Amino acid sequence: MTRKVWVLICSLSMFGCAPSVSDPISQGGVSVSKPDIKDKLALPKEEKQSALLVGKLIIPEHIEKNTALSVVLEVTNPQSYGVPLLFSSGKSGDLYIYNDKGQRIWTWSEQMMFTQALRETVLASGKSMKVKFDVPAKLMSDLWGKDYTLQAVFAGKAMESKNKVMGKVSQKVSFKG
Repeated sequence: MTRKVWVLICSLSMFGCAPSVSDPISQGGVSVSKPDIKDKLALPKEEKQSALLVGKLIIPEHIEKNTALSVVLEVTNPQSYGVPLLFSSGKSGDLYIYNDKGQRIWTWSEQMMFTQALRETVLASGKSMKVKFDVPAKLMSDLWGKDYTLQAVFAGKAMESKNKVMGKVSQKVSFKG
């Protein structure tokens, strides 16, 4: 019995005077209250930041039915400083072809193999780099006569910034004579 009373007294002395979890706690003039468990953590919304690099697709004016198509993604640094980039493999980018229903029908990298070595480079201010993609002649023959959307994606990641490196670059093309 004495032991139970002693445990009760100790418990009251330690916890009985402490504020409850739902009560605001006053500390040095600052009122802090514990959030309701049902509430989600409200983080500040990330400000919309522009991409570090700008890309454009370069597609030949004359497209032939039974000839491979060379498409170039030109990536330019418009910043006043060099942008350090990290590539997780030998792949510098990818090219997708979508039909008029928005379905991806071809991916350039599916037929490729890439080294798994990390690469680092700095794209200097005002400078560009080019990533070349070849669409096979057989595929061009199969796609002939319809409209498609080409979409290029740059594989480089910014090393010293949390900003988006570059958005996807899309262009509609008509494979017709």
